[in-house]
Amino acid sequence: MDPNTLQIYIYDDYRVKALINEWKQLKSRFEAKAAKISKMSPTVKSMLILSLTQFMNRIKAAKLRMWHVLDYIFVVCTVYEHESIIYGLQHNPVLGSKLETTVDSVTSDIEVLLSKLKYIAHIPFKKLPYEFFLVALLPPDDLTKFKLAGKTANNYVEKRGMFACNLRVCRDNIDYKAAKKWHGPYTWKHVIHLMNASKNLQSVDLYNDMIIEAHEFDAFFAAFAESLHQHEHLFRIDLICFTLNAQLKHRCKEYVESRTNFKAFFPDDYVVIYKEPKL
Repeated sequence: MDPNTLQIYIYDDYRVKALINEWKQLKSRFEAKAAKISKMSPTVKSMLILSLTQFMNRIKAAKLRMWHVLDYIFVVCTVYEHESIIYGLQHNPVLGSKLETTVDSVTSDIEVLLSKLKYIAHIPFKKLPYEFFLVALLPPDDLTKFKLAGKTANNYVEKRGMFACNLRVCRDNIDYKAAKKWHGPYTWKHVIHLMNASKNLQSVDLYNDMIIEAHEFDAFFAAFAESLHQHEHLFRIDLICFTLNAQLKHRCKEYVESRTNFKAFFPDDYVVIYKEPKL
């Protein structure tokens, strides 16, 4: 990892942990004061609300800054395939992703205390819109279904799983033809079409089954560079093609770097095209 980036991350990580430790010392004091809210003067209450709000803003800002650096590190380590660093930041209980849970717990504690101090009164049932009264008239079976509606929707979402953010084009097959109504070989034009089908891609892998002739490389590179302009979130493309010799790799690099804000390098026998985020 770049020494400057590491130094920035160490400082931001230290800042977040210092604020967490500070809250551990302050929490019991604020809770004791909030318990005496009935005897608290408006001036004291306003000061407590201000103090809690300012502290919450501080720790949220520190968390945001730390995650900006983490996002940068994740992208750079993904580009250069430093899986061990990513794993450590994602699974170490006192680093990276795990630290976010602790910060969220702190902000949740503060929000609970703020709600007590501000005393946000509940809306009486009689003041709710007429539609809410109809719920009380539902038969027991329908009422049960109504209560479980949100849970049912949640279960379907969990079964559906996460939406895909990566596109991996491997080869032409029956399902691919049936879905896209394409017949014949899988060419570089299909690649460009698939890349342009979504504006939310983060990474793309282009493998050896792509059919491309030597005289078509310039047209492919030009279309490929043009396609990169349409992707705001894309940060890495792996291009693995047996017919892409050393000369053509350098021509690809020239096309990409002269026409886009992406860079290219050759780790082994393939091309990695990437865009580093700004820190």
